[in-house]
Amino acid sequence: MNAAFADAFNARDLDALVALFEEDAVVVEQDGALRQGSAGVRRHLEELLALPGRMRSENRSAVHVGDMAMLTARWGIRDGDTLVAAATSSELVRRGRDGTWRYVVDQPFACARTMTLAEGRHARRREPRSVPSSR
Repeated sequence: MNAAFADAFNARDLDALVALFEEDAVVVEQDGALRQGSAGVRRHLEELLALPGRMRSENRSAVHVGDMAMLTARWGIRDGDTLVAAATSSELVRRGRDGTWRYVVDQPFACARTMTLAEGRHARRREPRSVPSSR
């Protein structure tokens, strides 16, 4: 999943990135805000694609339970020698009936402390806000 995400980012392919997410997926922003559903995920990805540089993502762990998996990855975006953004992510993914894995929840800034050079300092992660039930 993380390699496919980095490949789509590096190709600047918004549609390929969106296709990696379920329709009602949730992305947890660095400030804890939630972006839910296709429109919210698309907005998040558009903002991500506005960053310069190339992404590299390395899977750190995967726990599979049936058609679900919890993943962690260490990722970074570099523009030449400049580190644009970097963090450790946590994702919940589900295998669909077609066999394709898609993000259900993506928390790109899951570690307690993340660093972006744009900020020039370490930023504290806020706890995610709760997701309203759609049922």
